[in-house]
Amino acid sequence: MKNQPYISIIKLFENENYPWEYDFKNENTNDIYQKKSAKRVDDSLYTFALYKNDKTFDTDGTLLDNVDNEKYACQLTREIYRVLFGFKDRVDEINISRYGDCIVGSKYGPDTMNTFMKVGEKLIFNEFKEKLEKEDIFRKNSFFSNKFLIHIILEKELSVELEEKIKIFNYLDAITTMGNYCLVPAYFNPYRGTKFDDYFDLSLINLKCKKNNEIWKCIGNTISWEAKKFNDFINEFFLWDYIQFANNTYDVKDMFDINYKNRTSKCINTERRENEINEVTMLTFIENAIWSIKRRGFLMTLLLKLYIGDYKKYLDVRKSMRASNVYSMNDTINTILRLCGMDKIETEILDAFTDKDIYDIYYSFQKKINII
Repeated sequence: MKNQPYISIIKLFENENYPWEYDFKNENTNDIYQKKSAKRVDDSLYTFALYKNDKTFDTDGTLLDNVDNEKYACQLTREIYRVLFGFKDRVDEINISRYGDCIVGSKYGPDTMNTFMKVGEKLIFNEFKEKLEKEDIFRKNSFFSNKFLIHIILEKELSVELEEKIKIFNYLDAITTMGNYCLVPAYFNPYRGTKFDDYFDLSLINLKCKKNNEIWKCIGNTISWEAKKFNDFINEFFLWDYIQFANNTYDVKDMFDINYKNRTSKCINTERRENEINEVTMLTFIENAIWSIKRRGFLMTLLLKLYIGDYKKYLDVRKSMRASNVYSMNDTINTILRLCGMDKIETEILDAFTDKDIYDIYYSFQKKINII
C-alpha cells in the first residue's frame, strides 16, 4: 500500500501538540455551530449539546441520513480509519459510502464507542427530572429524554448549575477524541443503541457471545457478524483495555468496576448490571471510559505519527504488532517504542497515564524518530 498524503491527519499533527486530546467537534465547519460554540468555549456541556443538535455532522465520520457527499462527514476520522484500519469507503474521488470493507471484514461503518446516551440520562436527566417534567414534550424513553435534554441545555443553560454538581465535562470532551472511534459491522451502531443502551462493554460481550443461529436485525437490515471474529476485532481496533486475556481467550471487563484499570478487574455480568447503575457507579464508569479512550488515542497517535513521518518504520511496526501475539495496551505501546529505539516504559507509568509522563514520552518519541 502506498503512503498517501492524508491532508486532515497532517494538519492535525501540524496544529496540535497532543493529538490524542484533540476535540473532533472542531472539525465541524458549520457556521452556526462555530459562532455559537466560540461564545462558550469552556462550557463542555453546552458545546456538546450544540454539536448533538447539529444534524449535518458527526465526529465519528458517519454519513448522516439523506447525505451522500463527503463534505458532510468528518474527514479527519475517515482518514484515520483508512490509515489504521484499511477502510475502503471511497465510491470515487468525490463521494464516499456509508459503509466499506476494512481489515477485519466486509461492510463496516463508523461508530462512537462510549456515548452520551446513558450518562445523560443517569447523571443529568435525573438531576433535573422535576424541572423537565414541567415541559410539555417530556418523555421517559431514553431517546426522547436525551433529545429533549439537549434542547433544555441549549435553551435553559443548565450547565451553570451542573458544573458544581456533576463532574462530567472531562467525559464529554473525551468522547469526541480519536480514541473513542472505531468501525463496527454495518447497522450495529444503531442496533446497540437500542439493544444494549449504547454501553460499549455490553456491545462487546454481545459480539463475543453471539450464537451462530442468532439473527440481529436493525431497521429491517440483517447485521452480519460471527463470534469467531471477536479476537481479531479486539486486536485490529486496539481494544485491549476493554478486555482481560486469560486462558487464551478474551473476557470483557465491566466498565462500572472500581478495579477496571487493574489486573483484578471483574468481568461483566449482564444479569446484575442494570440494578447496580446509579450516580456513584456512573461516575466510576466515566473515569474508566476516559482512561480507556486516552490510552487508545495515544497508541493511535504514535502509529499515525509514524505513518506520516516514517512510513517504512510504520509498516515494520504494524507487521511486528501482528506477529508478536501482544494482548495488552501497555505491551503494544512498548513494542512501538522499542522498535523506534526507545527504552521500555514501566507498567506503573502507563497504567497511571498522567498527563506529564505521557507528554514526556511523546516528546521523546518524536525526537527519537526525528519528526517533531
